[in-house]
Amino acid sequence: SLAQADRAPLAGRALVQQAGWTKRAVGRSVLRGNEHLIALERAYDAPEGRRELYDLASDPEERSDLAASRGELAATLRDALDGRVADLERAGALEGGENVLSETVEARLRALGYVE
Repeated sequence: SLAQADRAPLAGRALVQQAGWTKRAVGRSVLRGNEHLIALERAYDAPEGRRELYDLASDPEERSDLAASRGELAATLRDALDGRVADLERAGALEGGENVLSETVEARLRALGYVE
């Protein structure tokens, strides 16, 4: 959750995040103001992927997914996310997607079933 993040420095800009957990979930998210879109390309519980949209002003704990009821906003944010990611890829600014975890963190995640 980005609920505790200090978003003041991001006013007027979007924050893009890319994440991948081996065989668990791969996706990206964008934070624009109080709007947080999570775009999973695949997840352990949604192999076809899914979008989640949250309004952090009214739902800081991200419990109420608004993607279905605010589909146009979700699509707009997804388009902005895709455009920004394409720009970063062209500039060679994205990592190759490999996860580098310390042995301790990897062991803890494995014990919880997040890493195989």
